[in-house]
Amino acid sequence: MLTGNKPRALSEWAFFTSLAILFVLAGLYVPFLGLLATVVFPLPLILLVLRLDTRYAGLSLVVAGTCLFILLPGQTPSLLMLLPVGFLGILYGLLFKNQVSPGASILSGLAGATLLTLLSALLIDILAGIKLFALDQDSRLFVEQWLATNSGVGVFSDLPPELQGNLNQNVTSLYELFIPGQYIVASAAAAVLSYFAARIVLKRMQFELPPVPAFSRVLCPWYIVWGLIVGLSMTLVGDYLSIPLVGIIGKNMLFVLFYFHLVLGISVAMYFFRSVKLARAFKLALLALGLVYLPFSISIFLMLGVVDPLINMRKLPEAKE
Repeated sequence: MLTGNKPRALSEWAFFTSLAILFVLAGLYVPFLGLLATVVFPLPLILLVLRLDTRYAGLSLVVAGTCLFILLPGQTPSLLMLLPVGFLGILYGLLFKNQVSPGASILSGLAGATLLTLLSALLIDILAGIKLFALDQDSRLFVEQWLATNSGVGVFSDLPPELQGNLNQNVTSLYELFIPGQYIVASAAAAVLSYFAARIVLKRMQFELPPVPAFSRVLCPWYIVWGLIVGLSMTLVGDYLSIPLVGIIGKNMLFVLFYFHLVLGISVAMYFFRSVKLARAFKLALLALGLVYLPFSISIFLMLGVVDPLINMRKLPEAKE
């Protein structure tokens, strides 16, 4: 903590603020660095929280945002989408500072990324008049071209004629329906990558960090299943009572939770794959079959991910009261 040494603290603040601005500019002007910039943008703010305090990190985010809005007047939507990443950096900084466990930190990051993404979409709608959760003309044209290309090579030839007739409309509507879920899943994935990128940097800087459990021992509390119950209930209510907004929210909740439980199911499968004593050749054969019959494997992973929080199939000690 350098807050007692004002000149040094200000020099560190200026350095990390400049670094944050540089990350954003690199992500906007170098296309293949877009994802990397999103992942590493929280790092300067995390370090400001740890080395100075939250006030310096908040001021850095304000100054960086102001400078970028002045330098890039035509990039308002892109900059507004980066604000959640900045707040996520401050959140992670506080979690690291208070030695919060990795599991709780990641869950907090996922919840924060979801909430901040939705708020950012609302801000873009209000300030820029852009409906982030609706397909614009360019996106619709891209989907139509993708469908035309795949239809030309016979990808959809096995579909019934009644489905092929309205294929463009059905696929476009389905894609648009899950746009909110896609944004949330993407922001959640970036939040997880940011957390582990921060751990790598902090370890190199000799910060004390709580250990991360092995991926095969990831465990979620039983009440996580209420997300599925609420999502399914909202979907049914929205469809049967003709309340479109409720149905859309429910379907997107299920879309997001599909990926969450899928990852958890892969963790469960890895645990049993490692712990069950079978011949190495037999395990490799099972792995090959899983890759060949991927839709079936995904179904199994999803089932494991839904059931494990309820009955703790692995009997992990973390689940004991």
